[in-house]
Amino acid sequence: MVNSHNGRVGVGVHAPEYKLDVDGDVQLFVLNKKKRISDYVKKFNVCDYGAIGDGLADDTDAINAAFLAAASNDMVYFPAGIYKVRQATAVAAKGVIVAGDGRGVSIITRVGTEPVFSVSGADVTIQDLGVDGNSESYPVGSTLILGQSSGLRVLGCALYRSPGSGISLTGATLTCATSTVADCDVYDCKGAGILLNKATDCVVLGCRVQRSQLDGIVLQQSCQRCIVSTNFVTLNCLTGGLAGISVDNSNDIAIIHNVVSQTKTDRPGFCTPNNQGPSFRLQVAGNQLFDNMGGGVYVPAQWPWRGHDLLACA
Repeated sequence: MVNSHNGRVGVGVHAPEYKLDVDGDVQLFVLNKKKRISDYVKKFNVCDYGAIGDGLADDTDAINAAFLAAASNDMVYFPAGIYKVRQATAVAAKGVIVAGDGRGVSIITRVGTEPVFSVSGADVTIQDLGVDGNSESYPVGSTLILGQSSGLRVLGCALYRSPGSGISLTGATLTCATSTVADCDVYDCKGAGILLNKATDCVVLGCRVQRSQLDGIVLQQSCQRCIVSTNFVTLNCLTGGLAGISVDNSNDIAIIHNVVSQTKTDRPGFCTPNNQGPSFRLQVAGNQLFDNMGGGVYVPAQWPWRGHDLLACA
C-alpha cells in the first residue's frame, strides 16, 4: 500500500521508494534521497578528463572518459558550467551517482540527436543538473534521459527543450522498476513531459511539468503499481496529446494530490482513454483540476468501473 499517515491513500498500490505522507514535505524526501558531494572523497570530475564547460567546446569525449573511469557506486561530478554533448552518455555501472552543483548552474546541452543520458545500470542517481535538449537547433530525437534500469533516481533536475519527452522510464527492452523522478522542472518538451512505458513500482513526485506539446505526464503500455503525486502540471497538450495526466492500459496506479490546470487543445486534466486497453484499480484522489479546456476528468463510457476505481477530485 502507499504509506500514508492519514489513511486516505491506498488501493493496493505499492512503491518501495514512497516513504512519506502524501501531504508531507517533498523537499525533505528528496534531500534524504540525494547523495552529498562532500561524502565522496574520490570524485570523477569531468573537467579532470578534459571537459571545458564553457558552452562552446564539445565535451562529449571528456565526459565519456570520466564515466568509463568510474566504477560502481562512484560519483561523476559536473561543476558549474555549460557542457555540450553530441551523443548519449551510457551510464551502465551499478550505483553511479551523476551530480552537479544545481539545476541552474551545471547544465548539459544536447547538440545531436541522441538522449543526453542512457541509463542501463541499476541504482543510478542523477541529481542537481540542468539538461537542455536544444530542440530548436536539433529537432530530431526522442528523450533527454532514457531510463531502462531498476532503482534510477532523477532528483532536483531541470529537463527542458526536448525534441521528445523530458524523461522516459521504459521497460521496452530492459526492466524499468522502482525508479523515482522527484522535484524536477520539466518544460517546453515537444512530446510528453514525463513518460512511463511498461514501468513497474515507479514514482513521479513533486515535479513541475509545463508547456509540453503533448501530455504532461503519461503512463502507458502495462505500467504497474506506480504513483504520481504532488506534481504541478500546467499548460500542457499545446498541440495534441491526451490529457494533463493520462493513464492507458496500466494497472494499480495512484494519481494523488496533483494540481493540473490549463490543459490545452480541448484536452482534460486527467483521462484514461482505453486506446491501448483498459486500466484497472486506479486511484485518482485529492487532485485539483481546474481551467482545463476539456474538463477535469474523462473516462470512456465503456470503462469497467465495478469495484476497481476511486475518483475524488476538486
